[in-house]
Amino acid sequence: MVCKLTSSLSPINIRNKIIKLISPLLLWSCLGLNGNYANDITFQDTPNIIYVDKNASGLKTGRSWNDAFTNISQALGQSSLNSSVWIAKGTYPEYITIPANVKFYGGFSGNESSLEERVISNNPTILDGGNQSQRIGPPMTGPVEGIVLTNSNTIIDGFTIKNGDGRLGYGIYLRGAENVIIKNNLIEENKAHSLGESGNYLGGAGIFCSAQNVTIDSNVFRNNQAQNTLSISVGGGIWLSNSKNVNVMNNIFDKNSAKYGGAICATNSNEI
Repeated sequence: MVCKLTSSLSPINIRNKIIKLISPLLLWSCLGLNGNYANDITFQDTPNIIYVDKNASGLKTGRSWNDAFTNISQALGQSSLNSSVWIAKGTYPEYITIPANVKFYGGFSGNESSLEERVISNNPTILDGGNQSQRIGPPMTGPVEGIVLTNSNTIIDGFTIKNGDGRLGYGIYLRGAENVIIKNNLIEENKAHSLGESGNYLGGAGIFCSAQNVTIDSNVFRNNQAQNTLSISVGGGIWLSNSKNVNVMNNIFDKNSAKYGGAICATNSNEI
């Protein structure tokens, strides 16, 4: 038997096992508390996954690998609360701002059905800031330009982030965010240089972080440089500035450079 809502009362919004109770009488009847319908209602979780594969040739709806979007900006434009964006191997020269409450995963071959099936080392998903002529989206203005800019409650997992060039955090830029996880990434060949006058600070070529409740785990930072003769360069790999409760663990730092803290520099930060 099927429970059909034919009452003139307001409907029930049933989604992802959450019931928004608008009409108590209607819910009472539909759940079998005033009848025999309880066994006829089933609930099914449907993960909100958006797929990206630069080589996909399908409908470009983002609803499957076959019909994946071919650039990341399209996927982020369609993302909503608690979306996950899965991105297949390839090079993506794009300006990217990850919305709040979106999980951002790379390292897929393009046929996986779970995160556990990924082999990130075999499927490099590259966010490349080096080729300006191929960049998608409007150019950012001002002294702060990151390949990946993040908001709160986000995950960045499984990418190669390279060839950024700016003043602060041209790999990943975090300011004012909270509850962010940066994990399983290769962050390399990014440069921070001064756009201001003598005495300015610059740094965080790999990651600039002015945020709280951040986890930076199991990443590789390689050949990131914060260098300028006119400015005070800090944190070639990571610069933590006015940050709180940041966990930096299980990372590898190789040949990163700055005047102060070639790997990591923390200023005005606590609970590190």
